[in-house]
Amino acid sequence: MRIYLSGFSTRELEEYVRCIPQAKLNILLSYGLKTGDYRNFLDKNHKNIDSLILDSGAFTANFTENKENLKFTFEGYKSFCLKYKDRYDFAFNYDIDFDKNNFSTNYMYLKRLREEGINVVPVIHDYIEEESDIYIKDNYEIIATGYSETEKNEENIRFVSNKLYSNGRKVHALGVSSYSWLANSPIHFADSSSWAKYPAYGFMPFWNPSLPDDDKTHILKFEDYTNSKLTKYQYNKYQYKYDLEKYLEERFGYEYIDLYASKTIKRKIVSIDYYIKLQEAVTAKQKSLGFNTD
Repeated sequence: MRIYLSGFSTRELEEYVRCIPQAKLNILLSYGLKTGDYRNFLDKNHKNIDSLILDSGAFTANFTENKENLKFTFEGYKSFCLKYKDRYDFAFNYDIDFDKNNFSTNYMYLKRLREEGINVVPVIHDYIEEESDIYIKDNYEIIATGYSETEKNEENIRFVSNKLYSNGRKVHALGVSSYSWLANSPIHFADSSSWAKYPAYGFMPFWNPSLPDDDKTHILKFEDYTNSKLTKYQYNKYQYKYDLEKYLEERFGYEYIDLYASKTIKRKIVSIDYYIKLQEAVTAKQKSLGFNTD
């Protein structure tokens, strides 16, 4: 399976590739948060990018405090998708209406994008009723599970994923990067912006191979932000310091002390690598359960 990293920039890509030249990353670009840096991904075929996909920015549109200042529309997104049609693998629908009772709005946009020849992926907001059946009938190869205020949970994602998988469809779990949510369901794709959010608030995820559990996630906390939520794993008191030091040196050529600098890009690089390790572990677990998500 693939975990796509959103909110990415070429600066992080260049540093990660400097450390790990053979790296293959999966990148999600959101039209709603587009920057000038996007051209570095879309206008060039970077050998270290395995897959590139587009998102409409519907989540941003629904939860921004200044909706009147939004500078992206359906027509703009459609033009964007058409301009770079040969540069990405698939694009999510302009699913601007998160009310599951207003299915028709999103379905109209879905049909218009499909009619333009765009490889568009429908997004489910109703986990309980028949929305997924409609997309199966319409013969979409990939179907995404999206936002729902009350229905998006591990149980419902597993139910819908199994349903879609048994009907020969591939599943993208939007905004999902939890090991248990991904590893125990037939999910082919997921995405995360947490790789950048963790360092921004003084945290760093670490996939610790010394842990006995399948999920080897530890979230380490630096002392940069004293008012951020607590975690039992403090960077300067980490009981697996030796394992972490060895990992930092062998994987990146970093020293333990390098990560104390709050603005260092090295924290982001370690965070990126966590999701690479997570992707590998999830794929292996899914395979052991009989799911083919390669």
